[in-house]
Amino acid sequence: MSKFLKKVGNFQANVGRMDASFGVISAYIFLALAIIASIVAVVYALIPMKPFGCDDNFPDPTGECKKKVRHYGLFWVLLIIPVAILIVYLSKTWKTAVDSNKSLAQLDGTFAEANMVKQFLQN
Repeated sequence: MSKFLKKVGNFQANVGRMDASFGVISAYIFLALAIIASIVAVVYALIPMKPFGCDDNFPDPTGECKKKVRHYGLFWVLLIIPVAILIVYLSKTWKTAVDSNKSLAQLDGTFAEANMVKQFLQN
């Protein structure tokens, strides 16, 4: 029986290591998307456009919608990049911890499998 439990434990550890690897890959994908979104937002912030909230179907008594303005508020999107870098750092730290500790890898594998079962049962 102990041989069987050892095989199950090794399987759980391998699942945990793969889950941590997928977490790192997902973090890098999020970082790439965050950089692309930030570049698009900066470009939109620098190009003069109509103010937000202006609609051609409604009259504009103040004439505010005729002026083109830059939307500097879109620069807040740049804060996504440090958050994404932090997520990459944390996921790489987690992967290092999982790769060096079999018990942690087994725990991660168990939670990953429980999450898969939960998602399967919800659909």
